[in-house]
Amino acid sequence: MTAIAVSLPAATLPRTFVAHNGNAGDDCSRAHPCLTFSGAAVNTSSGGEIDVLDSGEYGPLTTSQDLTIDGLGNIAVGSNITADVGNLTMRNIKMESTGILILGSTFSKLRLEHVVIRADTTGGGNLDTGVKTVTRLC
Repeated sequence: MTAIAVSLPAATLPRTFVAHNGNAGDDCSRAHPCLTFSGAAVNTSSGGEIDVLDSGEYGPLTTSQDLTIDGLGNIAVGSNITADVGNLTMRNIKMESTGILILGSTFSKLRLEHVVIRADTTGGGNLDTGVKTVTRLC
């Protein structure tokens, strides 16, 4: 009898978490949050949510899946978001960045709920959406 190796896809969660003291190798659960948005996105199922447990620097995020990022009122520093397709909802978050929040041209919908985006004058501060629909709730 021959053994066959089977590679199973990584488990994804409908809701993941990031924290300033998270770990890149964690599963992004509330008990073991990730350190970056990109690490959390890999562990989040399409249509899922990434929650920001505290203010911190969570790095950039490039995604091609439907996601919600809920800042829970916290500040995310240096976090440029690039989304190529799908829908992105950002809520209850303050983004501080020297870069630009960029959403790809094939992106279908961006929803901003109680979001503040602040950039210093050397970095631009542009919101380049390129999306078909932008909904802003303040």
